[in-house]
Amino acid sequence: MTRFRTTLALVTALLLAGCSAPQGPKLVERDAPRPSPSSVASHPPTAAGAAPAPAPCVPKSLRPDGVLSGPALDRIRQRGRVLVGVSQTAYLLSSRDLRTGRMDGFEVDLAVLVAKEIFGDLPVDQLEAKIQYVAVPTKNRFYGLDTEQNRTQAEARDVEKVDLILAVATMTCERVSRYGITFSAPYLLARQSFLVRGRVPVQPRRLSDYRGRAVCAAENTVNIERIRLAGAIAVSVADTADCMVMLQQNQIEAIATDDVILAGFAEQDANTTVLPDSEAGADLTGVAIGNEDPDLVRLVNQVLARVRADGSANGLQALYDKRFGGVLSAEKEALPEPEYE
Repeated sequence: MTRFRTTLALVTALLLAGCSAPQGPKLVERDAPRPSPSSVASHPPTAAGAAPAPAPCVPKSLRPDGVLSGPALDRIRQRGRVLVGVSQTAYLLSSRDLRTGRMDGFEVDLAVLVAKEIFGDLPVDQLEAKIQYVAVPTKNRFYGLDTEQNRTQAEARDVEKVDLILAVATMTCERVSRYGITFSAPYLLARQSFLVRGRVPVQPRRLSDYRGRAVCAAENTVNIERIRLAGAIAVSVADTADCMVMLQQNQIEAIATDDVILAGFAEQDANTTVLPDSEAGADLTGVAIGNEDPDLVRLVNQVLARVRADGSANGLQALYDKRFGGVLSAEKEALPEPEYE
């Protein structure tokens, strides 16, 4: 696909998902609270040799109990569909096919399994009708959960509410307390990498190699803080797909985010390269659910426990290989055993 066609396709996908095109790079100092431009200017990037960002605290989840009823599940069944927050612009994970209008990707596969657990083993077309996908731009995605913490935040008022979020959400204790989240058990290990233009004859091996250069990530992510700590110029956007448009327009040097997201971008634009960060660890990714819906958390964990143990074509590993087998390295770390409260 040519650069023009790729840019056009991405912008079209952004409009379909309800996301605005990027308005230009913004320097940020940290995720929250958002600093003013003057405060950014007075605090330069971290100096060379600074320590890498500490590993985030990983929360525990709720043990599956085999019960298929409860207030949240009753609410979803009465409504007749489950509301799932997804990116809609993350190819291979959750994106809308512009030709058919249908959602597709690894996280969409998981959403279908959750819907099947809630509504029963229905024909494919009927099961798809039981899922309503809601676009959740990365910056504000967690405000889509109706929790006590979010009800007090002005930013959450204009964000459409969902039952759960499947959008490569790194599991951190800070997010649990800030947004009122209960994460599911992990369903994916995502390793921070960066995407650059061209074939890159001399490949940077770590994020700190971009010190003093513009690197993009979505606001309110662990990646934007890592960019700042590495001494690069942190360029913040509302949705990660905005970074891809900026990279194609030569406004930034690289995108730093999860390898599974970058793999999808690289598949859409052959003039880009995914470079693993040799210093980055793996982040656990979980389904984000409001802490007032423990019955839904336990049901999701029941689904994940079953597909983790399933070695057939319907298992978690097979679903991963289906989407990423020919794109990412086959040497993917096995998911650790979930830790339950």
